[in-house]
This record gives sequence, C-alpha cells and structure tokens, in this order.
Amino acid sequence: MNLNMKPVDLFRLTEKTMPQRDPVQERLDQTASLINDLQATQRERLSAKLPAHFAHVPGPSEKEIQLAQRVTQELKELTKGVSVY
Repeated sequence: MNLNMKPVDLFRLTEKTMPQRDPVQERLDQTASLINDLQATQRERLSAKLPAHFAHVPGPSEKEIQLAQRVTQELKELTKGVSVY
C-alpha cells in the first residue's frame, strides 16, 4: 500500500477489502438485543417485592408490551425469508 494515498483512495481500498455484514445476521443481532432488553424489563418487574395479594401484581408496562411486539414482529419478518427444504 502506498503511504501517500489520498484519504478517498484509502476509503475505497478499505471499503473493497472489508468483509460485508450479512443483512440477515444484522437483523438477528438487532432482534437478540431487543430480546435482551425485554428480558431485563421483565426481570425488573417480576423481581419487585410481591404485593399482599396476587391480584395486585402489576401487569406488563407499556415499554414491555412494545418490546414484546417488536420482538414478535422482527421474528415474523426473519422467518418470512427462511427456506424450508
């Protein structure tokens, strides 16, 4: 490699030699992150001190519901692209 290369040329060289991220793997990574967020949110709610009666146990928060919906949607979208042999 020539050390006197212009930054634009270095960028092009780097762009060509760097491996491209698999879009499916990126979606899987994003979904895994959402699942981790959902798990943390649920753990926080379910590890709180229990009320005197189970009828007073708090239900899922709006954040928890939205995370669960996003996870479900992402998994649906990912499975649409799966081929069954």
